[in-house]
Amino acid sequence: VLTRVLLMKHDGAKILIDASWSPLLNDRKEKIGAVFVFRDVTEKTRAEEQMQKAQKLEAVGVLAGGIAHDFNNMLTGIFGNVDLARSTLPDDSRELKWLNNARSVLENAKNLAAQLMTFASGNRPSMEPHSLCDLVNRSVRFVLSGSDIASHISIPEDLPPCNIDPFQIRQAVDNIILNARQAVTQEGSIFIDADLAKTAKDEVPGLDPGEYVRLRIRDNGTGIPLEIQQKVFDPFFSTKSMGTGLGLTMVHSIIKQHGGTVEIF
Repeated sequence: VLTRVLLMKHDGAKILIDASWSPLLNDRKEKIGAVFVFRDVTEKTRAEEQMQKAQKLEAVGVLAGGIAHDFNNMLTGIFGNVDLARSTLPDDSRELKWLNNARSVLENAKNLAAQLMTFASGNRPSMEPHSLCDLVNRSVRFVLSGSDIASHISIPEDLPPCNIDPFQIRQAVDNIILNARQAVTQEGSIFIDADLAKTAKDEVPGLDPGEYVRLRIRDNGTGIPLEIQQKVFDPFFSTKSMGTGLGLTMVHSIIKQHGGTVEIF
């Protein structure tokens, strides 16, 4: 008999245990006890889930990249014609106002195409040394502007620069902080810290052994229900009626392309 048990440690970490047992018989085939076997399959299960997730995202990324490329070409033609029409109208024209509104919608469509291109596997990061502290502070100021949400940032001054694409990592951090902002009330708090972490072989699924910068972003909101935690990085999955379902998918894609990993804790 095999049973899988989910255990929670005092620090919130989850442990998966496979438990099995079989009867212990004597020479007369009489039951005199039982043999229990417990196996910690946490890391094995996490590695399998990471592999399945990566394969799914890679497949969808190829499709999304092709669609975004063609969509972007179409938008270029529409932009050109709208701008030509705008140039023929006087500034106080009612039609010009309509065309300006249309152009604003086209800008949103262009941004969506850019998100799809970022998610697609072909859009590789352009690496350069960059300060993570500076990047995080800019994201916090931008995303939390106009809200009463408190931010608590703890990043060591001597944290070495990261070899990253600052535009893509800023996009990833913006998305995570935006999700945190939407998860808390106006008087909530968001906590951000970073440090150096060394990983051994097979310690973290998807990561080679070595030294990494670890960035943690958490909030005091309601949290993500356990039953949907494995879905939040899936393309087009969203719990919000107005969400595109691409924010955290892009976060996962960007971090993977930088040789890192992203986890919910």
